[in-house]
Amino acid sequence: MRLMFLRFVCFVMLSIWVGGFTFYSAVVIPILHESLGSVETGYVTRRVTDDINAVGFITAASWWLLVWVERKQSDQQRIPLRARRIRLGLLLMTSAILLFLVGLHQIMDARLDSGDLREFYPLHRVYLIASTIQWFSNLGLMSVLITMGHDLLRRRASSAAASRSEEITIINCE
Repeated sequence: MRLMFLRFVCFVMLSIWVGGFTFYSAVVIPILHESLGSVETGYVTRRVTDDINAVGFITAASWWLLVWVERKQSDQQRIPLRARRIRLGLLLMTSAILLFLVGLHQIMDARLDSGDLREFYPLHRVYLIASTIQWFSNLGLMSVLITMGHDLLRRRASSAAASRSEEITIINCE
């Protein structure tokens, strides 16, 4: 039961992270650009991305905890090796990108503060590309978690059905 709760927490945290990023980049940033200039938008965006990255760290920590807890599970609750490897690869990728984005964000903040936007924009482009790759990686994590949960439920259901048929057989034999 605790494991199911931890999986639920991981899914919710990832949904908040991905959803927040998606809403901000698809809705809020275009409105900011219409309402403010590029520099003013940059000042707002850098504060929001700090919060989005903080949610990302909490989310990644919860996923790493899940990986750690699941490796100690019984065979009946164990995730297939292939799914665990895919999840681990995606988790490594999104964690590495998050660390990269935080470091790059600090460099971009310094460029924004200096007012030299010529050096800011190439870094911003890299930031956007890395964020997009991370977004797809996180969608992959969601898919893997859903697939793994479905597989576990299916295995539990077939195990429960097998147990019931054994009980029925024992009752019929008596």
